[in-house]
Amino acid sequence: MDSQNCPLCRGEVSRIVRIDHNYMGVECPCCGRFRILDTDLPYFRRAEGDFHLVSGYLRNRVSEDGKLFVVKREHLENPEASLGVSKKTVSERMLATLKLVAQRTQEFGAWVAIDYPTAWPQVWCTGYREFRNILEHLIDSGHLIKVSGKENAFEVKLSAEGWRILEEDSRNNPVLNKRIFVAMSFAQDLEDIYENGIRPAIGAAGFEAIRLDRVEHNEKICDKILADIRSCGLVVADFTGQRGGVYFEAGFALGLGKPVIWTCREDDIENLHFDTRQYNHIAWRDSGDLKERLTNRLKATIIK
Repeated sequence: MDSQNCPLCRGEVSRIVRIDHNYMGVECPCCGRFRILDTDLPYFRRAEGDFHLVSGYLRNRVSEDGKLFVVKREHLENPEASLGVSKKTVSERMLATLKLVAQRTQEFGAWVAIDYPTAWPQVWCTGYREFRNILEHLIDSGHLIKVSGKENAFEVKLSAEGWRILEEDSRNNPVLNKRIFVAMSFAQDLEDIYENGIRPAIGAAGFEAIRLDRVEHNEKICDKILADIRSCGLVVADFTGQRGGVYFEAGFALGLGKPVIWTCREDDIENLHFDTRQYNHIAWRDSGDLKERLTNRLKATIIK
């Protein structure tokens, strides 16, 4: 392999380093960071297939263990079976583009720079030319507003119609959005509840848990929270400890029409604010109890 080319997108990489005697670590501006076996490099050099689906998976993957993902042959040969991803329609790629702009929006009405030469895998495009065409179509159709076209980037913001499309999609198809925002107290005594209750329950239902303190970001915290809630399909809100932020985040999600699953430790239920007692809370005893009951509630919510 040319040491300057990515084995997936074939573009120029930022860095390729040896991790050990078996693996190389790749850092690509398009595909992100991943590992690959030395013995698989000749295969990837000559192979043909849906490389962009593997790149898209890497850019959209939420790492729970912090380790570099190992890209293997089966991921290219059958991405649907090995990674759970498949080719997207043009409409799905346009919707993914609107979601990308929403995720990067720090506050309503803010302009966002979209670097189409490197961001195209995030919206499941086959390359940067296709992504640029989709951006231009969304601008022409009024879903995005463009203020300028900088070198290798468009500076855009969502129009009212763009926000409407996203919120309608979230209400009608929460199952299509594989991210669930978790609102809860970050108190140390609740870490076990998240690690062994909430997070594995969300994973068992086929979703990815998004909790602000587990995501690296350079944005203002309040703006990041609102953007993440907008971009997620559902919200799990645990009111143990009666944190005001949890009430706010659950209320914001309700205002967007997103499903909210309410939970609280059983000995704290009586302390719930009267405005939220009407909702059917999962009153859990411990992490094992919460995991089982939350898994069932998530599956019921998805089916419904």
